[in-house]
Amino acid sequence: MANKLNKVKKLGGQVGMKPENHTDVELNLNQKLQPVWIDDFNLNIRADNLCLIRFLTSLPEGVFEQTRVMTSKNSLIKLIDLMCSLLQYYPSPPDVNDKNKNENNDSDAI
Repeated sequence: MANKLNKVKKLGGQVGMKPENHTDVELNLNQKLQPVWIDDFNLNIRADNLCLIRFLTSLPEGVFEQTRVMTSKNSLIKLIDLMCSLLQYYPSPPDVNDKNKNENNDSDAI
């Protein structure tokens, strides 16, 4: 095998599941896969609910694409839910009234 793989046990299941509902699964880690630094990402969602995520790094020479990932919209939603749970960060949608107030204030300017 070209890449040496490490096998580890990972606690499976979904966020918020009761511990008795979790299952152990084997996770194969590729030790030759190097971590990369990313500053930004670009997300495109197709009509068939497939998502393309591009991870980007900003350098003085320009913005460089580091990797691309394709996944389903449902899988991406689960990933975002997990990330929010781990970070204890739960964004809320922007208030439409605030946007309308800003537009009205801009129209009053002379």
